[in-house]
Amino acid sequence: MCPTIIEKDGKVVYLVGTPGGYYIQSTITNVIVDLIDFGMTLDEAQMKPKIIGSPNYPEFRMETGYPENTRLFLEEIMGHTVREFDFPYRSFGSLNLIQIQPDGLAIGIGAFRREGGASAPEY
Repeated sequence: MCPTIIEKDGKVVYLVGTPGGYYIQSTITNVIVDLIDFGMTLDEAQMKPKIIGSPNYPEFRMETGYPENTRLFLEEIMGHTVREFDFPYRSFGSLNLIQIQPDGLAIGIGAFRREGGASAPEY
């Protein structure tokens, strides 16, 4: 599950990792969607509030910073209970991200929630 290696056309483009026990799957899913589906930069994906779901507790856990209609949709339309946490909530994944540029240059950022770091060998 972690690290997660994402390839495009047979070449590595992202390496994503986080500690977090029950939060790992949701955190990794959040960042993959942000990077691939929304075209965010590493910094944007890292700094975006997270939504966490786990079968180990009865509610969705969501950091502040989402539009109010996101919480309302989850509660009123989807029927979920939502618990909000102030952004940044330390336990919502401490992402370390590496992006491999087309020229082979590796760019990494470390987890701001836990003073992490990112590094890659020469590729």
